[in-house]
Amino acid sequence: TFNIKNSDNIRIEGFTITGASSNSVAAVIIDKGKDASSFITLIGNKINAGVNSSGILVKNANSTINIQNNEIFGSANGIEIDRGSVSVPVNISGN
Repeated sequence: TFNIKNSDNIRIEGFTITGASSNSVAAVIIDKGKDASSFITLIGNKINAGVNSSGILVKNANSTINIQNNEIFGSANGIEIDRGSVSVPVNISGN
């Protein structure tokens, strides 16, 4: 599981991610935590999260999130967006 919290300018590209951690809700989690997660890009990854997890979960992120050309399979939800009270752009294309 990739768990991105309190981070800026992160690019995850070309990874194969198989199975979320046993206590995780997604294979890739982008979360605000105490501080913002900003300008996060996920591009060209293969994600098999498992039947009880989401492939990618964006939760309360603070600034632009780009999710492009990822292959997400074998998961309960491909991409899950939980904005909470945050209103920021989440750009999704070609997944």
